Amino acid sequence: VTAGTLTVSSSFSQTGTISLATATTLLDASGFTNAGIIQGSGIVNVGAGNLVNAGTLRPGGTNGAGQLVIAGNLVNAASGVLEMEIGGLTAGSQYDQIAVGGNITLGGTLTATLINGFTPNNQNFDILTGSGVFTGSFATSNLPASFNGAVVAGFYRLTHSAVSCLGICWDGDAGTLNWADAAN
Repeated sequence: VTAGTLTVSSSFSQTGTISLATATTLLDASGFTNAGIIQGSGIVNVGAGNLVNAGTLRPGGTNGAGQLVIAGNLVNAASGVLEMEIGGLTAGSQYDQIAVGGNITLGGTLTATLINGFTPNNQNFDILTGSGVFTGSFATSNLPASFNGAVVAGFYRLTHSAVSCLGICWDGDAGTLNWADAAN
């Protein structure tokens, strides 16, 4: 989709590849299931419904950072994959970001890779933002060396650290900012 809005009917189930250009919207106000690939830097508008990702979400596409906006809720199902690329310090233009207007349910797989020869140096990358509640956690995280990920104050943040975690480590599984919460 290269311009404007593509409106689909309710009960839409996506199994192919949809590439969204900047300022382009895929609209299904009742929500739908993605079992294919959605990539690019456009908007997926599911209204008050859910985008159930049982396929792959790839902001910006392959080897190109971008921001994919989801107006509504995101549910990353057990078979769902988020493919995120990090090639610099600026969200949406140098590293991938998914910005969700509603709640986020984490599950499935998070895969992050470095692109464009970028070498991180103890930085944070807020790859998933949400204005609602985060629940769940990724079943599998495939991250570059010296990276970890956690929910931190409305973000899913990847953190690069030259120090590996030994002993008690924060993983953010509780979705709170409380160290005393055993699930964190």
